[in-house]
Amino acid sequence: MRFAAFFLLLTILGCGAGERAASQLLKEVSAETREKARVQVIVKASAEEPSPEDLVLRKAIEDRVEAQGIGRLISSGAGAGQIDVTIEVDNTAEAIPRVREILRLLEVLPRSSFRVLG
Repeated sequence: MRFAAFFLLLTILGCGAGERAASQLLKEVSAETREKARVQVIVKASAEEPSPEDLVLRKAIEDRVEAQGIGRLISSGAGAGQIDVTIEVDNTAEAIPRVREILRLLEVLPRSSFRVLG
């Protein structure tokens, strides 16, 4: 992808396109290729093997994250005494407080933690 963007930029410059057009193209391509941050939400499960209630909780977190447009769900899992949901977000500083509020409303914030990935 980056090679194609670089090749396209060179082609535009070679064809005599203005510096302004090349600069704008470079900004757009770099914005698209930049990976978004991922936030992993980890909630301590009620037992070593998550219960049906824990799985319902995980689904409730996923549904609320999607409904509020906080980010894109990447993965979720359960095991080893925890449930987790990984979300791709534009801005971790904005997303984490919103997810914290979801966890607070679901009454699991005290047993929750976050990891920022990438």
